[in-house]
Amino acid sequence: MSKVVNDVVAKITEMLPAEGSREEKLAALLTEKRYAHSVSAATEAARLAPYYEVDEEKAYTAGLLHDCGKDLAYEDAKALPFPPGFEPDAEELASKALIHGPASATLAAEVFGVDDPEILGAVRYHITGRPDPASMDFVVMAADCVEPTREFPGAEKLRELATVDPDAAVVAWILLKVESATRDGHKPHGRSGEMLASLPTPLVVLGRRYYKDILSETGD
Repeated sequence: MSKVVNDVVAKITEMLPAEGSREEKLAALLTEKRYAHSVSAATEAARLAPYYEVDEEKAYTAGLLHDCGKDLAYEDAKALPFPPGFEPDAEELASKALIHGPASATLAAEVFGVDDPEILGAVRYHITGRPDPASMDFVVMAADCVEPTREFPGAEKLRELATVDPDAAVVAWILLKVESATRDGHKPHGRSGEMLASLPTPLVVLGRRYYKDILSETGD
């Protein structure tokens, strides 16, 4: 994938250490807490890689960069040169929370030099999911929700579930995000429902059961 430099990418690149590692460059882009989450997610993604039969180094990279665009100013995130096929839709453009999926995929490509579509796709869709998700999508979504620094109602139950069935943990995680968006008065992105509809019914039923257990324990 060819690199595309616009004003926003140039501004971001100037902020980063020219000779730094991926981790050093990422640390310059993110808050301390978000950076810790990203490194922890990368480690968790590499650990989960054999379960999903994906390359560990690719999984580490996808986990490391999945939130690399999350701390951008909203206007900068919208102005990025999104790679073909990864452009944000209208819902994502209208939401600071959702725009960081396509923004992170763009920075992974244009700033961190990632050209692997498997990695970029997992980063791009880690928030909403997508129909017929790839194995790397599952790796990043699972790592994102269960890495040890994560703190939210139900996190420990999801971590326990992920040690037994990471796929079911991802389904429960998506359902929790849909519930959270609805509770906060937002319309969940339609792609989440499309992903669930594309998965095997027994997996979704199991994930829903765990989701209900988690809700009952958090008091929601």
